[in-house]
Amino acid sequence: MSYHSSAQRVLNPKFTPGYRAKALNSCISELSFRIKPSYAELCGKYLPWGLEPPTEEMLIESYAQIEALRNEYLRRRLAYRQMRILEKQRGNRYPREADLAFIGDILLPKD
Repeated sequence: MSYHSSAQRVLNPKFTPGYRAKALNSCISELSFRIKPSYAELCGKYLPWGLEPPTEEMLIESYAQIEALRNEYLRRRLAYRQMRILEKQRGNRYPREADLAFIGDILLPKD
């Protein structure tokens, strides 16, 4: 299941809160493959309700925070892509390790 598909399930009020929480977990799983904080760190921060079913507000708030992280990742990836196009035009064919780390090295906000 893709991030977009999971996100649609999180936002759909026809589904039960438990099902929507699982969809949110899938969003986190998809995102954790691409950014630096691990899956466990992301779950600990953005799935705070434990075994209890979350409320509508909790789901929407957690989803908004995860979407902000995803948008930051996409912004960095686009900036990297544009930078690499310019560097290749200048003859720099291989990316530096620091450039590759920059894309997914997103820090979680402090509470």
